[in-house]
Amino acid sequence: MSTSVTSTQPRPTAGTYTIDPGASSLSLHTKHMFGLGKVSGTFAIASGEITVTSPIEGSFVVVSIDAASFDTKKLQRDKAVRDKFLDASASPTISFRSTELVDNGANWSMSGQLTVRENAAPVTVVVTELTTDGASFVVTGTCRVDRYALGVTAMKAMAARFLDVAVRVRMTASVPTDSMGG
Repeated sequence: MSTSVTSTQPRPTAGTYTIDPGASSLSLHTKHMFGLGKVSGTFAIASGEITVTSPIEGSFVVVSIDAASFDTKKLQRDKAVRDKFLDASASPTISFRSTELVDNGANWSMSGQLTVRENAAPVTVVVTELTTDGASFVVTGTCRVDRYALGVTAMKAMAARFLDVAVRVRMTASVPTDSMGG
């Protein structure tokens, strides 16, 4: 997952923050039926933690997503994705671990490894907004996931290869260390 924020946006205080699953969301958009139909869905973010460092480029994040929470409001499709694509009973967690946070001048990029069914692939999340509120902050971002790179290759003609993902996470301070400005 890679994160980008404009350098002029507020930065959270250095410390360790815990994701608030009830105030966080992950949605996806893709296509099916040979690219003719649109599919939108959600996953529940189960847990996560971000450590904000000073300098901020050393910051890192770990996120767990509940694979069985996949929901498009279409029961038959949801069951097929959970069983055939994700094997949620054997691999109940989708995870992301960041590996690098880079200042690109106008924004930040956080790269990392997304793991699905024990297959890992690189992902970059672009942060589109960051707001701070005392001991908490909210980050929104987007990324594109290549399901083939993750070994999720079921029904190639019926389901698109790429998923466009939007994530919104609310972080609450668990161990503040010092002020980074903001």
